Amino acid sequence: MFLQRSRRERLPDKIIAKRSNIADKYRFSIKFRDYRIAIVVALTISLVVSGCVDNQQSLNEKPLQQHTELQTSWLDNTSCQIALSPIHGVAEDSRIAQYQQDVTQSRQPLIHLEKLGWALVAKARESFDPGYYTLALETAKCLAQSQPDQIDALVIQAHVLNNLHRFKEAEVIATQAVTQRGQWFEYAILGDAQMEQGRLNDAEQSYQHMIDQRPGPQAYSRAAHMRWLFGDVDGAIDLMLLAVQANSSSQSEYQAWANVRLASYLFQQADFNSANKLLQQVLQQHPNYAPALLLRGRMFLAEDNFTRAISVFQAAAQLNPLPEYYWLLAEAFAQSGMQQQAESILQSLHTVAAVEDQRTYSLFLSTTNTDTNQALTLAEQEMQIRQDVFSKDALAWALYKTNRFTQALKVLDDVMLADTEDARLFYHAALIYQSNAQYQKASSAYHDALALQHMLYPSERHDLLSRSAMLMTGHNTS
Repeated sequence: MFLQRSRRERLPDKIIAKRSNIADKYRFSIKFRDYRIAIVVALTISLVVSGCVDNQQSLNEKPLQQHTELQTSWLDNTSCQIALSPIHGVAEDSRIAQYQQDVTQSRQPLIHLEKLGWALVAKARESFDPGYYTLALETAKCLAQSQPDQIDALVIQAHVLNNLHRFKEAEVIATQAVTQRGQWFEYAILGDAQMEQGRLNDAEQSYQHMIDQRPGPQAYSRAAHMRWLFGDVDGAIDLMLLAVQANSSSQSEYQAWANVRLASYLFQQADFNSANKLLQQVLQQHPNYAPALLLRGRMFLAEDNFTRAISVFQAAAQLNPLPEYYWLLAEAFAQSGMQQQAESILQSLHTVAAVEDQRTYSLFLSTTNTDTNQALTLAEQEMQIRQDVFSKDALAWALYKTNRFTQALKVLDDVMLADTEDARLFYHAALIYQSNAQYQKASSAYHDALALQHMLYPSERHDLLSRSAMLMTGHNTS
C-alpha cells in the first residue's frame, strides 16, 4: 500500500497530491512523568472514598459534538467528583477551572465535560505530567455516566489509554467507537493502538479510513512515522514537512512536537544545520519544551560537545524525569570524566526507571551489563504491553546479553522485517548475527550502524567501533 515503502525508496511528490493514504501520530516520544498531579489525584480519590468530596489532542483538533442534555443526577458519582474537584497550587489552570465550573453551573453539562476532558489531555502534553491523563480518564468515565456507550466518552477514554500505554484496552474502546460512529479521529486512535502493538498492516488500514475522511497535518505526521518505520526517511521528511506547513497554529504544542519530530529525521540524515534551526525555532517559542532539549543534547553528544550536552540534559531531565533523559545525562557526565556526577544521576535513573519506562530501563541494564536477567524480565513484560519493533529489539538485545543467542536471532529476524533504519537496531543486529555465525549479515548491519553512528549514545558508539575488526570483515576474527 501507499504507506508501505521499501528501505531508501523516496516518496514521489505526485503520489502525495493524488492519494491521501496518510495520518497523524502525536504521542511518539513524549511520555511525560511528573508526580505533582498524580499526588493530587491520589489525595482526591482518598477524599472521595472517605465521603469528603477533580500526534496528543488540543480542543480544536477534534470537533465537539452537539449534545441533547439530560438530568444531571448522574454527576453524583466518584468519577465525576474526582473530575470536578479543584486543582490548587502549582498545578492550577484557569482554563480547566472554568470548564469544571461550567459543568456544575450550565444547563448543558455534557459539552463542558467533553471540553474539560480534552483540556486535561492538552495540559498533560504541555506540562509533561501524566496525572492529567488520569484526570481526563475520570472525566471520560463521568461523561459516560450520562448514558451507556456515550461516544465522546469512548473517544477520550481510548485516546487517554493510548497515552498511558494501555494499548489493548484502548483498541477495544476505539473499535467500539469506530463501530458506533466511525469518524476520522476514532480511526486515528484505533490505528495508534494497533501500531503500538506491532500490527502495522491493521494500523495502515485504520489510518487509510482516517485520511479518506480528513487529510491534514494529523494525517501527514502519522504517515511520516509509518514511512520512517518502513525505512523511508526521505518520505518521512517530506510528509513531516507537510504536517508542519499545514498546521494553522504556529505556536501550538502540536507544532512544537511536529518540528522536533522533523528535526529528528534530519538529525538521522546528519543534517545538523537544518535540525538545529528547527530546534532553535521551537525553543524560542517553548523554552521549556523537553523533547526539543533532549534532541539538542543528543546533537551535542554527537559532536562530542559534552559540556553543552550536560547543560541541556540537566534542564530536560528536570522538566521530564524519564529514564532516557537520565541515561543521556549520565553518559554526558561520564564522557566528561565526571564519574561521581554520572553515578548520582544513575541512582535517579534506577529509582524511577522500572515504573516509568521499563523498555528503556531494560535497554540500559542490557547495554551497561548492570543486570541482564532483570533486563530480560522487563523486556518480556514490555512485550505483553506493546509488540512494536523497538520492544522486540529490547527483547532480542536482552536475550543476546543473557547468552540466548538462538532465541535472540529469532526475535531479531522479526525486528528486521520492517526495514526500520535505526542506529541502535543495526548495532544490536550486528552483534546478534555475529553470535550466531551469520558473519555476512553481521558485517552488513555493522556498516549500516556505522553510517548512523552519530545517533548512538557514546558508550554504544565506542562499543561498536571497538568491534570493527570482528564485524566489518564478514567473518569471525575472534
